[in-house]
Amino acid sequence: MVENYGSSELARRFGVTRYPAIFADDVLVATPRDFGFYGKGEGQGQGRYAPLKSAASHERFRRDLGQVLDLLVAGRRGDAAAATRQDEAAELAELPAFTLTDLDGRAVNREDLAGRVVLVEFWATWCPPCRGTLSWLGELRRRHGDRVVVLAIALESDEADVRGLAAKLGAPLRWSMGTPE
Repeated sequence: MVENYGSSELARRFGVTRYPAIFADDVLVATPRDFGFYGKGEGQGQGRYAPLKSAASHERFRRDLGQVLDLLVAGRRGDAAAATRQDEAAELAELPAFTLTDLDGRAVNREDLAGRVVLVEFWATWCPPCRGTLSWLGELRRRHGDRVVVLAIALESDEADVRGLAAKLGAPLRWSMGTPE
C-alpha cells in the first residue's frame, strides 16, 4: 500500500510524502529514509534507524529524539534543528495552522499549544513497534510535564482499537484519529 503523507503543510514544507516521519515542533527528526525506506517497493535499506526491528536501532532513535526534545524544552530550537539531519529538508518558520479533535472530543489547534514543545506521532494499531514508541513518548511527556504535548494521531486504524490501546498504555498523550490528508 502506498501512503501519501505529503498533504499536510508540515510534510509539504519538508517534502515528506510517506510514513514514518517524526516531527518535534517544527523540527524534522526522522524521515522514511532514516528508517531504511527509500521508495515504493524498496523495503528496508541503510538508514540511521535501520534495521527497524533492531533493539539498537530503536535505542538510537529514542536517544536522538530525546535529545531533540530536551533541547526544545530548554528553548534551544536552533540546536535541536542542528541535532537532526537538516541537509535533506528545509526548516519551518513555525508550526502550521491545524485543527483536530482528540478522542475526548476536545479541539486541538496551534494556538492551544503555543509556548510548548509539540511532538506529532503518526502511528497505527497494526504497527507493533509503534506501541513501544507510544509508551516511551508517554514517559517523556511525564518527565517534561505540561511543557511537552504529544499528539498521537492514529492512521489506518479503527477508533475502538485506538481507544483500547490508549487505555491499555495509559500514556498521557493527546490521542486522535487521523487520515493521510
